[in-house]
Amino acid sequence: MTRISDVISAARLSRYSAWTATITVFLFIVTGYGMTKWIINPDFSRYMHEKVLPIPLFLSLLLHAGICARNALRRWQIFKSGLTADLYVMAVSIILLAVCLWMFLR
Repeated sequence: MTRISDVISAARLSRYSAWTATITVFLFIVTGYGMTKWIINPDFSRYMHEKVLPIPLFLSLLLHAGICARNALRRWQIFKSGLTADLYVMAVSIILLAVCLWMFLR
């Protein structure tokens, strides 16, 4: 049984992660122009663009997509139980996290 407070906190977390992703994408654009058009220091722009910003962008997108996918799977009743849907979303999220961390750290 889902409590209303759990639904509200999941929706709030999804909203915060979406806003974090939006701000991070904006910073990606600014640092990209900073590298090429000298809007800001190109060395700082390159460092932010390649080393700092990918991590919060990926984590916020993964969190937002995971929460939305969990809610959609439960709403559409793809699986017989909600726990199975939660485990499926968690497994896919962990695999995506591992792949992206591997690509980022190599």
